Amino acid sequence: MNYDRHLFIAIEGVDGVGKTTCAKMLAKKLTARYYKTPSGIFEKVRIKIDTLGDYQLRFFFYLTSLFYAASEIKELLSGQSVVCDRYVYSTIAYHKTLGIDLSYIDFGKLPLLLPDFAIYLWANEKTCIQRILGRDSYSSDESLEKNRELQQRIHQEFLNLPIIFIDTSSLSPKEVCEKILEVIIH
Repeated sequence: MNYDRHLFIAIEGVDGVGKTTCAKMLAKKLTARYYKTPSGIFEKVRIKIDTLGDYQLRFFFYLTSLFYAASEIKELLSGQSVVCDRYVYSTIAYHKTLGIDLSYIDFGKLPLLLPDFAIYLWANEKTCIQRILGRDSYSSDESLEKNRELQQRIHQEFLNLPIIFIDTSSLSPKEVCEKILEVIIH
C-alpha cells in the first residue's frame, strides 16, 4: 500500500455481521486507529436515545454524533489511518428503513468527512443470530437487533448505497480483513 496520506475506512453493516471484530482486526493490521461511533459524550447518551422510540430524534442524534466523529477523525488522520466502526451509511440505511424521510438531505454537501473506503459487511440470518447470541455485552439497540425482518430491510437499503459489499457468512474475521485489504490495495 502506497498512499500519500492516511486512509479513512468505514466498516458498515447490520447487527451481527462482524463489524466490530473486523474493524478492530483491520486497524491492528494497518497500524491504524480503531474508532467506534457514536463516541465521546454521544456514546453515553446513546442508551437513552435508543430506548425512547422516537426515530426522528434518533436520526438527528446520530447525525449530530457523526459531525462530532468527523472532527475527531479528521484530527486523527493527521497522524495515522482510521478504521471506523459504523459511520454515515449505517445512519442512512437504518433511519430510512425506520421510516425517516431523508430525501431533503444531500449528504454529499454536509460538512462530514467522507471515508476513502466504505465497506458494507453482510452475513446470512443464521450467522447474524449466532453472532448476536454469542456476545457478552448488552446492546441498547437490542430490539432492532432481534427484529430480523427489519434487519433484512436495512440490508436492502444498504444495497442502494455507494458502498463496497462483502459477505462474511462463511468467512473468518481474518479472511474478511484480507478481502478488505485486497479492496484497499487495488
